[in-house]
Amino acid sequence: MMFTRKTGPTIPVVDLAVLKEHVRIDADLTDQDAVLGAYHDAAVSWVEEYTGRSLTTQTWQIAAPTFPHRFWLPRAAPLQSVTFVKYYDTANALTTLSSSVYTLPAFAEPAVIRLAYAQTWPSVYEREDAVQVEYVTGATSAASVPAPLRQAVQLLVGHWYAHRESVIVGTSAMETPMAVESLCAPYRLFVRRPEWT
Repeated sequence: MMFTRKTGPTIPVVDLAVLKEHVRIDADLTDQDAVLGAYHDAAVSWVEEYTGRSLTTQTWQIAAPTFPHRFWLPRAAPLQSVTFVKYYDTANALTTLSSSVYTLPAFAEPAVIRLAYAQTWPSVYEREDAVQVEYVTGATSAASVPAPLRQAVQLLVGHWYAHRESVIVGTSAMETPMAVESLCAPYRLFVRRPEWT
């Protein structure tokens, strides 16, 4: 199984004004905006990687050598929509699968594609990317991202802004209770491989 992000998020999870207030920068000062933006993007990436979720709207693609019994979609929590399911037929021609052939069970996290009742998967050509799925994930607004995950992003930005080096010499440190991992842990999902039988 192979998967990749086709388009990344464009909606900030935490507004720049909120980040400035968090790190105690005057709202009128702009010289640190680029730094805070870079930390924000890195923090969002960290939270998404840790939780296995998409925080805001983005598009993902996944490919497999055949149709599995259950096709779990990485980072599809929450799932907005499935753009298409395509497959290479036995003549090696790329074909779009009718949405009536599969179903998306409600409340599954991450989302999963299953064969619909009384349907059968078509035969496919032998190749690593014989089955391809494109789907859109993430919240449509920052306000729809769970508050603990927004707070985790904010804490990471604040930490990286205050400590700009990878190592602090001569300082003993420990994570603050209820900090980033604690905020993220209840939302953590794990990559689930396709179920072939």
